[in-house]
Amino acid sequence: MTYRLTLNVLFVILLLLTGSVLAADASSRSTTVSGGTTSLGYVGDEQVTISRLSSGRFLYPKSAQRRSIEGEVTIEFNVGIDGKVSSAFIVEANPPGRFDSSALRYVNSFVYEPYRLNGTPVEVERISVRIPFRLR
Repeated sequence: MTYRLTLNVLFVILLLLTGSVLAADASSRSTTVSGGTTSLGYVGDEQVTISRLSSGRFLYPKSAQRRSIEGEVTIEFNVGIDGKVSSAFIVEANPPGRFDSSALRYVNSFVYEPYRLNGTPVEVERISVRIPFRLR
């Protein structure tokens, strides 16, 4: 009975220590979107600045993290009259295919303040952001 209890206690301690290591590892991921919370886009031929209100959770792909792979993805998209991202596509990815889906998921979670032209919300096109994937 004592042997079994000792094993269970050791197992719980091991789980707690592993959880601490994983938590520390999860906090080592970081990214910043180039340009901060504002982005440049176009309404017709006029270049405008649009403000991002929020973004979803950034997820570093576990397979890339395990292999210590870093990179970046450039994405172009439009922002509709409701402030949501539409028509997002990859312009450039380095390394190709490694971070694409994670970057697209992240960018599609962005919400912008709708751009108003003469008081009416309009679609902003050709917004380009660079998403760096860096390990600290």
